[in-house]
Amino acid sequence: MALIFIFLLISLNILIATSDSVPYFKRWDVIGNLDCSRLIDNDVAYIKENAKTRVVVNDFDFPTDCKSIRNRHYYPEKPASDEERDFPLAFARNVFRDYILIESELASSYAPQNFYCYALDSKVNETFRKQMHSLASCFPNVYVNEKEFTMDSQGHNQISSLLECMRTLITKDRHWRYVITLQNHDIQLKTNQELVQIFKWMGGANDIEVCHLPDGRVNTSMDWSLAGLGLFRNDTRNYDSDGNSYKLTFAKGYLQSSLSRAFVDFILNELDTSRMLAQLETGACYIDEIFFQTLDGTDALQVPGGYTHACIDQGFAAAYVTRFGVWKGDNPRCHSKFARHSVCIFGMEDLAPNLYGSHSLFANKMMPGFDFGAIHCWHEEMHNRTYLLRGVERLKPNMYLQLPQVRYHVERERTKKRNFLNPLNPEFDCRYKVPVQEKLKMYDGQTNERWENHEGPQKKQTGKKEQFKNVHSTNISTCYGYY
Repeated sequence: MALIFIFLLISLNILIATSDSVPYFKRWDVIGNLDCSRLIDNDVAYIKENAKTRVVVNDFDFPTDCKSIRNRHYYPEKPASDEERDFPLAFARNVFRDYILIESELASSYAPQNFYCYALDSKVNETFRKQMHSLASCFPNVYVNEKEFTMDSQGHNQISSLLECMRTLITKDRHWRYVITLQNHDIQLKTNQELVQIFKWMGGANDIEVCHLPDGRVNTSMDWSLAGLGLFRNDTRNYDSDGNSYKLTFAKGYLQSSLSRAFVDFILNELDTSRMLAQLETGACYIDEIFFQTLDGTDALQVPGGYTHACIDQGFAAAYVTRFGVWKGDNPRCHSKFARHSVCIFGMEDLAPNLYGSHSLFANKMMPGFDFGAIHCWHEEMHNRTYLLRGVERLKPNMYLQLPQVRYHVERERTKKRNFLNPLNPEFDCRYKVPVQEKLKMYDGQTNERWENHEGPQKKQTGKKEQFKNVHSTNISTCYGYY
């Protein structure tokens, strides 16, 4: 009788584990006995002990035939809901290393109605190149650019690579509504269901970090007029009513952005950005932080879903939710105390305080060569949210509805004015007016220049020198924290 009961129990577990409605999370043996729930619950003593022996996985030759890939992870074959089916998304990601992270991250958020494009750095080793192409061959909605560019950490050719992905993704049979631009080690924080809801709230507005560009980032002796750049394919649109050429108004921000379909279609078909991009590429660094930001914030272009430079001119940075990052390992918000290129690498210590309750869509960055256990545990959390704890109740609508770029887009659509906001006649409140305690959840912990609550440069005395008040409580817009 006992044997029959055990057999029935095992059969039931297999049925549950393989059911389309309740798929199981495929836990890897390399994770050992690491209790992910205790990491998510922020069991400090447990985390401190296990951080001494982190699970590390470096690149090696994983088998990447389709059977092996599907054996390592669960990939749904049908959309999880009609709402998600009718609102497909796209993802364009620059990659160069850590294949197993790329594969695991894809599996963690994969939806068959979405589209995924990867742009390879031309310097990648042949093993990584073969792995990525093998991964793409297993799915009809995963692509790898055939054309490769030589990318570097200073941002050179990163935009060209992403634009190549967008040309692949923009075809008429791929009906995505937003594309998210990403880098190698970005980790998704919101389920696909949550992303769909957030983008519906955004209503076509782009989520691009847009703030003041410091002097010296671009060569101002070059011709940055729209006519000189030949920016509009229809040349008459490069000039104002008096026959004078408009000029770009520069801005900067993180590369990671959420771009509306209309915006991408506009920059690929209405504009010719080749000369603009070629001139930006002559810069020494941060090339990838200027292109989309400048297009989005140049009022003369009136890009779909765009913002306005008037807010920047008045001293306001655009709040932003696509990417969360923490600068420097000794930053109080970097709980792992480990950094690469001055960017905090999140570990098991960061899952609860930085990832679990974040309002952001992605976090940068996590690396399997530092703490693969933390990555695997976060992917288990994402799996549970996707399949067992479905819903959007975790989201706070006003964190997205009150974004200045969202409100600006709504107002511009409502008024149908070509440029209803200008510095001489402000009709728009540029502030991000949400509770400070909510923004604190996304504050990156920087201690240099800050805006207070997005209300402009209000200075205060701190000893012998003036500093901005340290209350810019958002990882949403940390432009003033990493100049």
